[in-house]
Amino acid sequence: MNILVSGVNGAGKTTLCKKLKKKYPELIDTHFSNPKDMEDGKKQYFDFVEQMNNDKSYLFDRFHDGEWIYAPIFRGYEGDYLLEFENKLYDLEYVPFFVYVFAKIKDITSRIEKRGEDFVMPEHYPIERLNFDNFVAKQHLPYCTINTSRLFYGKAFQKVLRCIKKYESIRKLVNGWDKIPRGDINANELYVVKDDDFSTKITRPDIIGRNIWITIDRDVEEQSKIIKPQRIVRME
Repeated sequence: MNILVSGVNGAGKTTLCKKLKKKYPELIDTHFSNPKDMEDGKKQYFDFVEQMNNDKSYLFDRFHDGEWIYAPIFRGYEGDYLLEFENKLYDLEYVPFFVYVFAKIKDITSRIEKRGEDFVMPEHYPIERLNFDNFVAKQHLPYCTINTSRLFYGKAFQKVLRCIKKYESIRKLVNGWDKIPRGDINANELYVVKDDDFSTKITRPDIIGRNIWITIDRDVEEQSKIIKPQRIVRME
């Protein structure tokens, strides 16, 4: 089991990580220092994946997403290499499940003011939130979204557990999938592509950012039993 929890400061990311660690004590807490530049970021992330042990489970309190979000704000470059990096994550036996935690700007502001943090200045909150939303739309990992402005932390945690259980069920349907399906674990639409079209179709402009679940054609019947989509669309 590999779980990536990330989101804007003040959304409740750290609280959820603590709860997940208590629920799954076998998870190895994993953190990364802020890269000095793009080359340092690449080295941190690619080197770590190369040495990951498939027999162990990892809990990422932010991962490569941090580079995508904060490099444009603080380091003056775009982390475009991260889509290449995500292809490396798909070589893992357990592709990480991404939990995106967010909240309204007013709630974020209130929580951070109470904590007295100054890592991100108030003028950056909307930019941070926008960068995260764009990252979720473009990134390739299977994911769920948690809105802590609507859910108290207890209910948010229960939703995360349900999503992880659903992802586990999908993973176990077919042993040794070459490609784990991508998208929102709670999406109502299942888009189906041919095996050799997977990488190109996931980045089509009409697909990026949509609340869908995308998969390859050979696994549709098995996955539909778990996903239970309202609509199945076969892409040409």
